[in-house]
Amino acid sequence: MSTNLLLTHLQKASPNVPLQTIVAALAHHLSVDLPTPTPLTASVVSSPYFLASPPTNERLQGLVTAFRHAFHLKHRALVEKTEEGWSLSRAIFSKGVGGSMQEWVRAVVRGLQGGRAAMRLACCTGLLLGVKDFPQIGTAYGKVEDEVIIALAEVMDDYNSDTGDWEKEFRPQIDEPLLSLTLILASQSLPLLPKAKLTALPLSPLTGFLTSTIAKAFHEGMFLRTRLDPSFEEVVQSLSTSPAMHALAGLSKLVALTLELLIETSVRGVQDACITIQTFQIIASRIEQDWRASQFASVRDEEELPSDTKDTYKSIWLMLKTLLFSIVMVSDSALGSVVYVRPQALSSNQTQVSSHTLAKSVLQTLSHLSFVVSRFGGVTATATGDSPGFVELRKVFYIALDVLSAEEGDQQMLGRDFNHCESFVKDMVIDLGSDTFVPGDHSGTFQQAKTAYTLACIEQLVPSLGVSCLEDYVWRLCTPYLSDPSHRETYESAHSVVLSIFSSHAQLASSADSDRRLTAKDDGRFPDSANFVHRMVPFYAQTLVQNSQDGRLSTAQLRLAYSALVRSASTSGSITESHRLGWYCITLILDVIRELSLEERQGNNPDAASRQRLHRLHLTLISTISSLPLPLMIRALEEVRSIITKRRQSDSDVERLGDGMEEGRKDLVDALFVEISEKVGEQEKEAAMRWWYTHRRAFFYKNESHGTGMSAQVEEHCPNIVPRL
Repeated sequence: MSTNLLLTHLQKASPNVPLQTIVAALAHHLSVDLPTPTPLTASVVSSPYFLASPPTNERLQGLVTAFRHAFHLKHRALVEKTEEGWSLSRAIFSKGVGGSMQEWVRAVVRGLQGGRAAMRLACCTGLLLGVKDFPQIGTAYGKVEDEVIIALAEVMDDYNSDTGDWEKEFRPQIDEPLLSLTLILASQSLPLLPKAKLTALPLSPLTGFLTSTIAKAFHEGMFLRTRLDPSFEEVVQSLSTSPAMHALAGLSKLVALTLELLIETSVRGVQDACITIQTFQIIASRIEQDWRASQFASVRDEEELPSDTKDTYKSIWLMLKTLLFSIVMVSDSALGSVVYVRPQALSSNQTQVSSHTLAKSVLQTLSHLSFVVSRFGGVTATATGDSPGFVELRKVFYIALDVLSAEEGDQQMLGRDFNHCESFVKDMVIDLGSDTFVPGDHSGTFQQAKTAYTLACIEQLVPSLGVSCLEDYVWRLCTPYLSDPSHRETYESAHSVVLSIFSSHAQLASSADSDRRLTAKDDGRFPDSANFVHRMVPFYAQTLVQNSQDGRLSTAQLRLAYSALVRSASTSGSITESHRLGWYCITLILDVIRELSLEERQGNNPDAASRQRLHRLHLTLISTISSLPLPLMIRALEEVRSIITKRRQSDSDVERLGDGMEEGRKDLVDALFVEISEKVGEQEKEAAMRWWYTHRRAFFYKNESHGTGMSAQVEEHCPNIVPRL
């Protein structure tokens, strides 16, 4: 296509050639065919073809592609020219490739002067992308970067709501979709600019425009409200294929960048970040409300849906995951910057937001999308080498919790009594609703995911919660789920919260810092938790024993939980009370062991599940050794010795019972040795080692010390083990 023919097509709003042809011809003539690109560039930005209303993303992106490819073609032409006619004099006195490219870019920028801001931004975005494709030719392209800043600022100024009516009368009318398309262009170019130049822009309004564009891409979170209309599928299809939805990654990245700069350079940065996250929170809240009322909330498998609904269901889930990714990206940047903001001492009549407001909004936003988060394994999913999971989601979750809990220390220093962690936990539990406390198979996946997320939040905030909050809200929430493994994530999260309560109490009670203990006891927000824990121990001990059955807590989980329970019980109140409560836990598990052992001896063919449960309880009892104080530890060791020696059968009995019984006995000996040698505290270490050295030979057969395995190694190396004093 000749230059004249190209200009002819550009003068038509609807030419009879496709956009791809015009883009290819434009790139060619800008780079190769003309001595200077200035006139053609000026014709492009003022042509009816690209100024046609309404503006389209395809044509603007066509401009980006044309100027980017023109940069590539010009660079290739200069390189070929240099290689073909190389001479020493030309190499010395002629411009190099880098200098020629800079001259060509300046000529293009001159042609943009006077053009419409959106057109200039599209052309400069293409040039900037082309420059970044060839970092080896230099970085002296400040004119392009400046033009990007100026063009975007002009578009934003046209949309500025602060402009007076009189001034608006003399400004050209701007189509509403043009702002979104301009921001899409900005999301491609601004991240490539130095941060120092970005601060020249009005970042706070820019963040607002970007957030509004993202919100409109999701119909302000209300697209599910048309699910009963015949046009629902068309609405979903329109949203999922919109330009803003396709460019959401770039838009979110630009929001994250602007918030980072705002927090670092402006006193209102945290407030702008809160406004952005709260906008996401409103969107997520509306989606959650509509999803809960839709038929999709109870769907466990896509195959349950009718065939004509599956495509719409997939599109909805794609949009929901995209929204979650956007929220995580923006929250990660905001929280990563706010941790370096010094807390300000505010007077009581000030309403300025702080970092805890931002953290709370992030956590509540993720709570509204907990049914989406559960698709990624939840926020507590353990990463593995093969499946790291959604790492960024877990990072945002734990940083938000750290910021929220750290704020309590700041509030205390500033003389404030309001507990933000307690307020957050109460709001989360209340938001779950009354139906939360009736768990079971009938519970929908939606409610289970939200409950599991709430429990995961509470687990990390337990040290910052007062006893009244723990008793009235947390304990009431956890209790129904402690014996209901139908939803594994909720079941394990409930146990984790209870164990966090015991662990927090044990750390406070055993702290060597007496001043800290007195402060915690006298502080109205942190009353003494001994009475509350004292009342919890019997119930939870019985619950753990019941959960020793197959299909509930694993052996490792049961051992860890019961050990933590005994440790906390042994530090509750006075020495007499704590010893009595700690030994109650041991007695409870011993009673169940004796009952199961009696059934095993009386039964001709003991059930395999019963034998496994008995073995699991034996290992659990051994795990409590390191959690007991010295007087109780010796008594517990004697009970363990009695159990192991009763299992020590003659050779004929071992042969009759089979290898499984013998392997179980060896497991107990090995577990006992590890508990004594590695986990017992320094104060009890010497007594435990003396006990082991006295009784160790009763745990082995005469010919066992020459065998293989841990038991033989224990027998061989025991004399060399000494206390770590």
